[in-house]
Amino acid sequence: MGIVQRQGFQNTLWSYAGILLGYINKFVLFTHILKLEKMGIAELLLSAAVVFAELARMGSYVMLLRFFPHYSGRKDKAAFNFITTLFLPFAGCILFTLLFFIFKTPILNTFSVKCTLFPEYYLFFLPIGYGLTFLGVFTNYAQSNMKSVVPTAILEVGNRMFHTVAVLLLWLNLIHFQGFLWIFSGGYLIAFGVIVSYLIWLKRYTISVDFSILRTRLMKITLSYGFYNYFSRSAVIIMEQTGVLQVGALMGETNAAIYQIAYFLSQLVYTPARSMYSVVGPIVAKHIHKRNFDELKSIYVKSSLNGFIAGLFVFIIIQTNLKDLLILLHLDIPEAVTVFFFVGLARLIDVANGVNYTIVVYSKHYKASLWGSIALLLLTLGLNNFLIPVWGAVGAGIASGLALLLFNAFNSYIVWQHFKMLPYTFGHIIVTGISAFLLLLLFYLPFPFPPLLAMILRGMLTLILFTGAVYFTGVSGDMNHVISVVMNRLKKIVRLK
Repeated sequence: MGIVQRQGFQNTLWSYAGILLGYINKFVLFTHILKLEKMGIAELLLSAAVVFAELARMGSYVMLLRFFPHYSGRKDKAAFNFITTLFLPFAGCILFTLLFFIFKTPILNTFSVKCTLFPEYYLFFLPIGYGLTFLGVFTNYAQSNMKSVVPTAILEVGNRMFHTVAVLLLWLNLIHFQGFLWIFSGGYLIAFGVIVSYLIWLKRYTISVDFSILRTRLMKITLSYGFYNYFSRSAVIIMEQTGVLQVGALMGETNAAIYQIAYFLSQLVYTPARSMYSVVGPIVAKHIHKRNFDELKSIYVKSSLNGFIAGLFVFIIIQTNLKDLLILLHLDIPEAVTVFFFVGLARLIDVANGVNYTIVVYSKHYKASLWGSIALLLLTLGLNNFLIPVWGAVGAGIASGLALLLFNAFNSYIVWQHFKMLPYTFGHIIVTGISAFLLLLLFYLPFPFPPLLAMILRGMLTLILFTGAVYFTGVSGDMNHVISVVMNRLKKIVRLK
């Protein structure tokens, strides 16, 4: 098993462990201890912090992944590390903190009409934002060093453990809601410190405070690249977070919580692909740098097909079981089923297009991504303002799907135009047909059992039918290999017993 498959598989396991813990937090603890209104406040703070962090990174995100191979072996590598991991993010935190306080009044007025409690706790988004800023930067640095597993574990599981501790302390009446927010936000800063310590322990992180590197030709190219992709990447992240923020501003904290529940579930659809991308990103940059276009096309096609297959399986599991899950958890929010359908489809659209955006960003055509991302953001904001007042959280899901469809069409066109590559195969059509049939069958097939038993039976049936169909049609050699490995290990376990 190669490094991409090995680390991608390990990252997927940690990501799903984190999502399982997040599921317990959001669906069980937050909804029943915090209730939807205060849960909505926490989610709004986190979404605002994600936007802040992306802006504060000042483009260092893509500079690290794109240019790390160029600086390997150079004398100014330590200076490059200092500029991208410390100087730019620290300057960004100062700049956007100042800008926030300058525009604080109009920002808070946007939320004060429907979100009556949010203005009381808004300052907590800053420590979360600071933690996320450096967490993201150092996680990318670790990915560039092909050491992504431990940072992924900290990012996905470590942070959520702080959420669990905070809400349990609140349940035990040992802290009040403000104390919950202190622990909730402080966990991100602690997680950042742990990742830095890990990289130093591995002797993979060295810095040199040398600003003379700014005069070198390579750093000027790096900064120019970062400038364009800074706006491109920021537009994409703001688009992803604008759903919950606009739902909160237009419909209130409770609706923001409902949307975030569906959005959180949609991350399960994206998790296998995201785990793969965390490893593939630096390799894509390397292949583009060395003009290994055959290898690049192989990654493009495989990332699309394998991510799509895994995403479809998760989508079917959630969509067909969500109604029973809500009944099991005593959550009276039936609209979450419809919201997830549209938000989940948006994720599938993204996954089906593989690393198209990554290829555009890491190629010499990266400037095109700026206009596509800005158009995506403006389109999402406009659609949200039109659809949310009409359909609420469902409208935000529809807006997200439409915007991502057009955005991916744009990026796939850029890749085709300049590299003559498309990620789609006949396997995409086959697996789409299989998934559509299973989705309709399992959604309407009656399971007259208690919710938990119905979910288990429906899930087992999905696993057998979906994996069996994928395996026997042979749509993906990689997926067949994974299924064979799992089956062989299960056989060995049965024999040992």
